[in-house]
Amino acid sequence: MESVHEIGTREVLACDESFFAALLAANHDLLGTILADDFFIIDVLNGQVAHREELLGAISSGQLRFVEVTRYAEERSVRLRDSAAVVTGRTQMVMRYQGNEVTAPAHRRRGVQTALLSARLADAAAAGCDVAVITTQPGSKSQQNAQRQGFDLLYARAVLVKQP
Repeated sequence: MESVHEIGTREVLACDESFFAALLAANHDLLGTILADDFFIIDVLNGQVAHREELLGAISSGQLRFVEVTRYAEERSVRLRDSAAVVTGRTQMVMRYQGNEVTAPAHRRRGVQTALLSARLADAAAAGCDVAVITTQPGSKSQQNAQRQGFDLLYARAVLVKQP
Protein backbone atom coordinates (compact mmCIF):
# COMPACT_ATOMS: atom_id res chain seq x y z
CA MET A 1 0.00 0.00 0.00
CA GLU A 2 1.26 3.48 -0.90
CA SER A 3 1.67 6.17 1.70
CA VAL A 4 -0.27 9.42 1.62
CA HIS A 5 3.05 11.21 1.00
CA GLU A 6 3.72 9.17 -2.20
CA ILE A 7 0.21 9.77 -3.50
CA GLY A 8 0.51 13.48 -2.75
CA THR A 9 3.87 13.70 -4.53
CA ARG A 10 2.53 11.90 -7.60
CA GLU A 11 -0.51 14.17 -7.73
CA VAL A 12 1.67 17.26 -7.41
CA LEU A 13 3.94 16.08 -10.24
CA ALA A 14 0.88 15.35 -12.41
CA CYS A 15 -0.33 18.89 -11.78
CA ASP A 16 3.14 20.17 -12.68
CA GLU A 17 2.96 18.25 -15.98
CA SER A 18 -0.53 19.68 -16.63
CA PHE A 19 0.81 23.18 -16.02
CA PHE A 20 3.54 22.82 -18.65
CA ALA A 21 1.17 21.11 -21.11
CA ALA A 22 -1.26 24.02 -20.68
CA LEU A 23 1.56 26.53 -21.26
CA LEU A 24 2.54 24.80 -24.51
CA ALA A 25 -1.08 24.60 -25.66
CA ALA A 26 -1.73 28.22 -24.60
CA ASN A 27 -4.76 26.81 -22.77
CA HIS A 28 -5.90 29.83 -20.76
CA ASP A 29 -8.89 28.00 -19.25
CA LEU A 30 -6.85 25.05 -17.97
CA LEU A 31 -4.18 27.37 -16.60
CA GLY A 32 -6.91 29.30 -14.84
CA THR A 33 -8.02 26.16 -13.01
CA ILE A 34 -4.46 25.06 -12.17
CA LEU A 35 -3.03 28.35 -10.91
CA ALA A 36 -3.90 29.52 -7.40
CA ASP A 37 -5.27 33.04 -7.02
CA ASP A 38 -2.00 34.14 -5.40
CA PHE A 39 0.22 32.45 -8.01
CA PHE A 40 3.22 34.38 -9.28
CA ILE A 41 6.29 33.48 -11.28
CA ILE A 42 9.70 35.08 -10.96
CA ASP A 43 12.05 35.50 -13.91
CA VAL A 44 15.23 33.96 -12.52
CA LEU A 45 17.35 36.11 -14.82
CA ASN A 46 16.14 39.56 -13.83
CA GLY A 47 13.89 39.05 -10.80
CA GLN A 48 10.79 40.41 -12.54
CA VAL A 49 7.56 39.12 -11.02
CA ALA A 50 4.49 38.21 -13.09
CA HIS A 51 1.28 37.59 -11.17
CA ARG A 52 -1.41 35.09 -12.19
CA GLU A 53 -3.59 37.55 -14.09
CA GLU A 54 -0.61 39.05 -15.97
CA LEU A 55 0.53 35.61 -17.12
CA LEU A 56 -3.00 34.52 -18.08
CA GLY A 57 -3.61 37.80 -19.91
CA ALA A 58 -0.39 37.58 -21.91
CA ILE A 59 -1.15 33.98 -22.89
CA SER A 60 -4.82 34.51 -23.78
CA SER A 61 -4.01 37.61 -25.87
CA GLY A 62 -1.35 35.71 -27.80
CA GLN A 63 1.30 38.16 -26.62
CA LEU A 64 3.20 35.32 -24.90
CA ARG A 65 3.54 31.85 -26.43
CA PHE A 66 5.61 28.96 -25.14
CA VAL A 67 7.09 27.12 -28.13
CA GLU A 68 9.12 24.46 -26.35
CA VAL A 69 9.53 23.37 -22.75
CA THR A 70 12.21 20.94 -21.67
CA ARG A 71 11.85 19.58 -18.17
CA TYR A 72 14.56 17.60 -16.44
CA ALA A 73 12.34 15.14 -14.55
CA GLU A 74 15.23 13.47 -12.76
CA GLU A 75 16.08 16.80 -11.12
CA ARG A 76 12.59 17.57 -9.84
CA SER A 77 11.74 17.35 -6.18
CA VAL A 78 8.50 17.94 -4.33
CA ARG A 79 8.21 19.42 -0.87
CA LEU A 80 4.89 18.94 0.89
CA ARG A 81 3.99 21.13 3.84
CA ASP A 82 0.50 21.08 5.33
CA SER A 83 -1.79 21.97 2.39
CA ALA A 84 0.99 23.42 0.19
CA ALA A 85 3.41 21.80 -2.23
CA VAL A 86 6.49 23.20 -3.95
CA VAL A 87 8.08 21.62 -7.02
CA THR A 88 11.68 22.57 -7.65
CA GLY A 89 13.80 21.61 -10.62
CA ARG A 90 15.36 22.79 -13.84
CA THR A 91 13.30 23.79 -16.87
CA GLN A 92 14.40 25.26 -20.20
CA MET A 93 11.85 27.20 -22.22
CA VAL A 94 11.70 28.70 -25.70
CA MET A 95 9.02 31.34 -25.95
CA ARG A 96 7.71 34.05 -28.21
CA TYR A 97 6.78 37.41 -26.80
CA GLN A 98 4.68 39.69 -29.02
CA GLY A 99 5.43 37.38 -31.97
CA ASN A 100 9.21 37.45 -31.57
CA GLU A 101 11.16 34.43 -30.47
CA VAL A 102 13.09 35.17 -27.33
CA THR A 103 16.33 33.67 -26.10
CA ALA A 104 16.77 34.25 -22.39
CA PRO A 105 19.79 36.49 -21.72
CA ALA A 106 21.61 33.76 -19.78
CA HIS A 107 21.42 31.49 -22.85
CA ARG A 108 22.54 34.04 -25.43
CA ARG A 109 25.83 33.69 -27.31
CA ARG A 110 25.61 29.89 -27.02
CA GLY A 111 24.33 29.12 -30.52
CA VAL A 112 20.65 28.69 -29.63
CA GLN A 113 19.35 30.91 -32.46
CA THR A 114 21.78 29.38 -34.97
CA ALA A 115 20.71 25.85 -33.98
CA LEU A 116 17.00 26.75 -34.27
CA LEU A 117 17.55 28.44 -37.63
CA SER A 118 19.54 25.45 -38.94
CA ALA A 119 16.80 23.05 -37.85
CA ARG A 120 14.10 25.18 -39.48
CA LEU A 121 16.04 25.42 -42.72
CA ALA A 122 16.52 21.63 -42.75
CA ASP A 123 12.79 21.10 -42.12
CA ALA A 124 11.91 23.56 -44.89
CA ALA A 125 14.27 21.85 -47.36
CA ALA A 126 12.82 18.43 -46.45
CA ALA A 127 9.34 19.83 -47.13
CA GLY A 128 10.45 20.95 -50.61
CA CYS A 129 10.83 24.68 -49.93
CA ASP A 130 13.43 26.43 -52.04
CA VAL A 131 13.11 29.96 -50.61
CA ALA A 132 13.38 31.04 -46.97
CA VAL A 133 12.69 34.50 -45.58
CA ILE A 134 13.60 35.88 -42.17
CA THR A 135 12.88 39.30 -40.64
CA THR A 136 15.33 40.84 -38.17
CA GLN A 137 16.12 44.24 -36.76
CA PRO A 138 18.67 45.95 -39.05
CA GLY A 139 22.23 45.61 -37.73
CA SER A 140 21.23 43.19 -34.95
CA LYS A 141 22.91 39.97 -33.83
CA SER A 142 19.92 38.18 -35.38
CA GLN A 143 20.75 39.73 -38.76
CA GLN A 144 24.37 38.63 -38.38
CA ASN A 145 23.29 35.08 -37.46
CA ALA A 146 20.96 34.91 -40.47
CA GLN A 147 23.66 36.14 -42.84
CA ARG A 148 26.07 33.51 -41.47
CA GLN A 149 23.41 30.93 -42.41
CA GLY A 150 23.45 32.18 -46.01
CA PHE A 151 20.68 34.79 -46.00
CA ASP A 152 21.28 37.94 -48.05
CA LEU A 153 19.97 41.37 -47.11
CA LEU A 154 16.95 42.18 -49.27
CA TYR A 155 16.15 45.59 -47.75
CA ALA A 156 16.36 47.54 -44.50
CA ARG A 157 13.13 48.90 -43.07
CA ALA A 158 12.82 52.43 -41.72
CA VAL A 159 10.21 53.18 -39.08
CA LEU A 160 9.07 56.79 -39.39
CA VAL A 161 7.14 58.73 -36.77
CA LYS A 162 5.47 62.10 -37.20
CA GLN A 163 5.04 64.03 -33.99
CA PRO A 164 1.76 65.99 -33.64
